[in-house]
Amino acid sequence: MLFEPLSLIFILILPFLTLAARPNNAILLSEVRTLTLRGNGAKTTSRRVSAIPQLKCISSKAVCDLYPIDVMRCTNQGSSYGTEDIEWSCSASLPEEFKLGSTDVICEGYSSPDDRYVLKGSCGV
Repeated sequence: MLFEPLSLIFILILPFLTLAARPNNAILLSEVRTLTLRGNGAKTTSRRVSAIPQLKCISSKAVCDLYPIDVMRCTNQGSSYGTEDIEWSCSASLPEEFKLGSTDVICEGYSSPDDRYVLKGSCGV
């Protein structure tokens, strides 16, 4: 089987073009080991949708105002259903009488809501 020279060049550089197609600010969640999220109105980065607060308290306003969280660290605990369905363990410095409830990490899909790649800095809790 003979290839045209141009076809052969294309076949040889195709793997490099595929690698270059992923922008620098797109990442698989499975590659993220930890997230550091900040309170005090810090927003996520955004590309396709509006930025959201990095931290959002969903308790009553009285409880949320009593002890706002400055910094939360979430650690990747591996995947559950699929390689990009990550389980997160989150912690923050709180007084003894408080504890974190459910913490849901959400991130912006890079090209679409279902994109396996997410925008770096777009995650919030």
